[in-house]
Amino acid sequence: MAVTALPDLNVLPAEELRALVLTQHEQLVSAEDKLTTTQEQLLSREREIEHLKLLLAKLHRMQFGPKSEKLAGQIEQLELRLGQLESNRSEREATPPEAASVPAGSTASAAKPTRRALPDHLPRQTRTHVPKETVCPQCQGELRKLGEDVSEMLEYVPASFVVIRHVRTKLSCTKCDCIVQAEAPSRPIERGLAGPGLLAHVRRHFYDLEQAHSSPVAREALQRIGALYGIEELIRGRPPDERRAVRQAQSKPLLDSLRQWFEATLSKLSRKSETTVAIRYALSRWDALTRYIEDGHIEIDNNAAERSLRGVALGRKNYLFAGSDAGGERAAAIYSLIGSAKLNGLDPEAYLRQVLTRTADHPINRIDELLPWNISSTPTEVST
Repeated sequence: MAVTALPDLNVLPAEELRALVLTQHEQLVSAEDKLTTTQEQLLSREREIEHLKLLLAKLHRMQFGPKSEKLAGQIEQLELRLGQLESNRSEREATPPEAASVPAGSTASAAKPTRRALPDHLPRQTRTHVPKETVCPQCQGELRKLGEDVSEMLEYVPASFVVIRHVRTKLSCTKCDCIVQAEAPSRPIERGLAGPGLLAHVRRHFYDLEQAHSSPVAREALQRIGALYGIEELIRGRPPDERRAVRQAQSKPLLDSLRQWFEATLSKLSRKSETTVAIRYALSRWDALTRYIEDGHIEIDNNAAERSLRGVALGRKNYLFAGSDAGGERAAAIYSLIGSAKLNGLDPEAYLRQVLTRTADHPINRIDELLPWNISSTPTEVST
């Protein structure tokens, strides 16, 4: 609220004095109403925080039992809500009172939030950036040291963090007022591999049956499927056209025979038997199972994709940071980029480090130059 000087009340007419008093009274009532509403909101949030803490403590005590998985999900949701409330409370406490009282459009200078310094216990590396000029660019006079600007960035190296101190030396001319300084180093951020084959799942069904019941039908199915994998071993790494030709000549007859055997065997089994379920599973997906013989680029199964996604499945609880559909799409893009880096023989960590170092200054219309198959990098061993 802007503060204005009061007029001289001794000479103010009665009507104007009465109007002034009424205006001041209305402003005070309005301010009190807003303050009361804000206090009630804060009190309500404080009560919710205390209730959530109590409920979380109770659920933690109940967690060990037959319903522990369900309780774990409830605990995660409550902890997320509690974290949001406490984060909002911290932001309110960090906001200076005078900043909240300055109205929009005011010319008063509001206090700018200061960034918290990086922890002192972290190791530091100093990188000094000296201006490229050796003499004054304006009068060719001698340069002398004027001072320096220091900024810090947090960087991760394998198994540890390190603080990089960027020191930019300032030089001033001894003859004129010219000052030169190196440019600040750029910062990374300013202020699907799934294959179509399903044959491995079919084989797994029959393997489980053979292990559990020593089923002769399951054993023969495994032998027939094994012959198909034997052909793949012989042509692995060969050109797609050659792989397709071999599959058409050798794998296709075996697949045709396997389907006929499945159909003939199915008529001899009980409809409710586990072997019937395994055969029906294969027949209902036959087009997908045999697609690989028509395209030399396709693998016989999707084991490679499943291995790549195993890390996603194992760590999915750690990826709740996505927070939204957009966050999930960004995570998917990162996974694809990491997978592509591995396929191109690059170490993903080294590749991402190089990309993040260059991306801030790289033209956006040439961003494809930073893709794994285009970026120039010393070949490194692919990490698994």
